Amino acid sequence: MNTVHDQLGRKLSTVRISVTNRCNFRCHYCMPPDIKYHFCNKKSLMSFDEIIYLVKTLVNMGVHKLKLTGGEPLLRPNLAELIAKLQSIDGLADISLITNGYLLSKLASELYAAGLRRITISIDAIDDGLYRQMNGLNIPIDKVLAGIEAVKIAGFTEIKLNAVIQKGVNHQQILPLIRFTRSQGLTMRFIEFMDVGTQNNWDMSKVYSEEQILKDIAEEFEFAPHPANRGSDTAKRFEFKDGQGEFGIISSVSNPFCKRCDRLRVSAEGEFFTCLFATHGLKLLPTLREHPEEIEELIRSLWKARTDAYSEHRIQWIRKNPVKSRIEMFKIGG
Repeated sequence: MNTVHDQLGRKLSTVRISVTNRCNFRCHYCMPPDIKYHFCNKKSLMSFDEIIYLVKTLVNMGVHKLKLTGGEPLLRPNLAELIAKLQSIDGLADISLITNGYLLSKLASELYAAGLRRITISIDAIDDGLYRQMNGLNIPIDKVLAGIEAVKIAGFTEIKLNAVIQKGVNHQQILPLIRFTRSQGLTMRFIEFMDVGTQNNWDMSKVYSEEQILKDIAEEFEFAPHPANRGSDTAKRFEFKDGQGEFGIISSVSNPFCKRCDRLRVSAEGEFFTCLFATHGLKLLPTLREHPEEIEELIRSLWKARTDAYSEHRIQWIRKNPVKSRIEMFKIGG
């Protein structure tokens, strides 16, 4: 194994691979419903064999964690087949999936049989009316709750729920979501509203910060920093003092973690991004198809040149760069 470090000394350890840029939701912070989207066709998608080859290459470079994303990854046909093949790769210690949960009631047992044990479900509200509003398509919360129950029944060992918190939109859902996850034995993670892409009308005034989230939770529950917090984790972990679980906060805006970011992102079309807030990527699918033996060196060169630290310099960056230049979240894989 030949590990690789970027210009700031950050080792490549984690990859997020999007398996599709299609989604069956229209969440306002990712794919607002009033915009017409152009999705990649089957020929422009990385095939399962190409993804397997890519992951094996990355593992040889020190990657040991993989998260499958979208769009909505469960829209990719036969995804369990891909997961089963990924499970057989030596050195890949951690495979997880992030989903909106809509299709989990049908696919949970199939995913578990393929070897998947870790799953994250996006749920921005537990209130049905607000949930319908936030997903942009009036989809009821019951569909996702059924999916959560399905993964519990299937036997998944680590189930997390994610919520993007927007001030004045769903910040009052923080405590209801905490109560729900505690009652279900699940882990809740709150994500600060981020300026990914160009279409979500992000503004600093809409950010509900880590400090505010913690203050809200403290009104009802006692907690402390989790002793197992790791420097490379995106989420700060907190455990409830009564022993009934934990929660996390991803505070990319108010408390950036760029200095310890070890993540490479790959779009469904084989475009590589070294930051969630990227303005451009490196299109490697043609090389992957025509000269796969060159892929490892190209990725090494990309990572070695990496200097990204957008969140630590957000205000200065925004002043210098037009917002229209950033890649949309559904393309980059969240």
